[in-house]
Amino acid sequence: MKKNIQNIIINLVFFTILFSACNTKSQQELSQNLQEKEEQELAETITVKNIDNSKAVREMIGSDGNVNVVALQERLDSFDNENTLEPYIIAVNEGNEKNQKWTLKFGKSSGQQVGSVLKQGISNGFDALNIAIKTLPENRREKLKILVDSDLYSDEDFTSDGSSIISSISNLYSIEAESYTILDFAGHTLYSQTKDGNKIVPISITNKKFVSVRNLTIKGHARYAIWCQGCDNVVFDSINLELDGKSDSKNLGLRIAEKGSTWGTNIYIDNIFAKGCYGHAVETMKVDGIFIGTITATDCNSCGLLLNATTNAVVGTVNGTRCSPRAPKGVYAALRTANFVGPDVYIHKINAVECGRGYFSVSANYGITIDEFNAENCYAQAALIQDSQGIIIKSGTIKAGSNSGEVAFCLTNGSYGGTLANMNNTFCNLVIEGYKKCFVETPGRSDYNTFIGCTMLGSSFAPHSLTGARETFDVSSIVIADGTEEITDGAYMNHTAVTNIKIPASVKRIGQNAFYGCTSLKKVEFENGSRLKEIGNQAFDHTAIESISFPPSVRSFGSNIMSPICRNVEIKSKKIKFMASCAFMNLDDTSEIKLPTRSICFDHNYDAPDIYGLAKLAKGTKKETWYFWYGHTRTILK
Repeated sequence: MKKNIQNIIINLVFFTILFSACNTKSQQELSQNLQEKEEQELAETITVKNIDNSKAVREMIGSDGNVNVVALQERLDSFDNENTLEPYIIAVNEGNEKNQKWTLKFGKSSGQQVGSVLKQGISNGFDALNIAIKTLPENRREKLKILVDSDLYSDEDFTSDGSSIISSISNLYSIEAESYTILDFAGHTLYSQTKDGNKIVPISITNKKFVSVRNLTIKGHARYAIWCQGCDNVVFDSINLELDGKSDSKNLGLRIAEKGSTWGTNIYIDNIFAKGCYGHAVETMKVDGIFIGTITATDCNSCGLLLNATTNAVVGTVNGTRCSPRAPKGVYAALRTANFVGPDVYIHKINAVECGRGYFSVSANYGITIDEFNAENCYAQAALIQDSQGIIIKSGTIKAGSNSGEVAFCLTNGSYGGTLANMNNTFCNLVIEGYKKCFVETPGRSDYNTFIGCTMLGSSFAPHSLTGARETFDVSSIVIADGTEEITDGAYMNHTAVTNIKIPASVKRIGQNAFYGCTSLKKVEFENGSRLKEIGNQAFDHTAIESISFPPSVRSFGSNIMSPICRNVEIKSKKIKFMASCAFMNLDDTSEIKLPTRSICFDHNYDAPDIYGLAKLAKGTKKETWYFWYGHTRTILK
């Protein structure tokens, strides 16, 4: 009996616990369902939803691999509806610059009586906007708009009531935006006129989401004109930055960066015009997902656009004029990628005029595609590709000018912080004009690059690196400009698509390996009146040339000049001063070499007789001439 009572008690306890557990589980599920429903309802009120950045990038890339500028612009323009949204608060200065009297009024979207006063008598525009931002409803899940209906002036001596001092970022003087806020300045100007630019950031956004800054001009100087840190879903549109170029502060335009371990994500930028920045016009650092329409930067001491540690990016057009044209020669560029940029970074167009460089890639970047790159009269080079892989430039026009050096493109390795070998980069459909050297590789520091369809006017690929034989070229035509005096070593090495070349009369030297590996090259024409004196080692080796006639002016022949496929070689010179012992050793035994008898002169510098045999000379030729060896058994004197 006692045992039965104990069993009953145990069962009651068990079922009580079970019922309680089931009830708790049921309550948890109900609570979770309610929470999910609330989150769903809230999500439906959000103006902009989070997106998959890699998917968004793919949607903006066409089937040809180029940026779909229409899709990109449509995405950026989708935020333009914010221009027509009714404001929640209107901020207006009813005084003047010296005697500011800011009033905050309710707008139509507030649900209050339109025009009713929220607060008035505020002596500074920065304070007025910070008060307005803090007045917006807490816990909102849709963007609310503050319309600024007057110009703003920073308090030069920072004598505000303190509401504009941002302690979270080193006591900077700033307008600090909150999440779900639109700051629409309606085309007005913010004058940043403080004495110490390091203490002011006119607009700051830190660890916030769903923020827009629109229709604003900032003049003067500051640490950064706008500073966005660790934010998600932020829009910058129609921003005009007219900074004074002072070097006493960073004086940078728009900076988008991480905050601690939080990267910036889903950043949208369009219609940025920057002038006079001592730093960069626009700079990113640790951003995943950035979409840029147009950036125009003029007279900036650093870059027009600098992408640092950025991935999943689509950029429309960057126009840079005189970006970093500083002594001795500019080190920055209209657009620079640095410090682990990529993959999936797509840039539609770069236009650079009188910049330090047009494009500069440095410090371990991978997977960057540029549809069109135009550069004119840049100081250091048109482009420097350093410690980078998978850089693709698809087209463009590169022109030298009075400021330019000798080199259009420099390919190298060894930058500070560089961890990638510089290799596997591709350059296509570039028209390069006025440079002495189009592409220069630092020996041993750049390898396995590809050159396709480039037209080189008055220039060459030189000097070539020791690994040059591993480079690939597919250039349909080579135009050597009149007046060119030297085709330098390795100038057109491995240009596999070239079929014919005309050598201007002005050329005096063809360097070693100049046309080595041009496997489709069949015809070489020397212009009448040629002044060519010297032909270097392997100048036409590994080509498809079957017949060639060297002009009378040539005085010096290197070794292994032609490919075995060549059947007929004619040398018109009667005054050869140097002939390498293996000058035509590569030729097949069925090939013929024709040269004038009087070309053999013992008072000149010939190589020693070749150990493989003697030339078969024409009947009546003096025996002593047998020691003059042209490297082939069917040499014919005529």
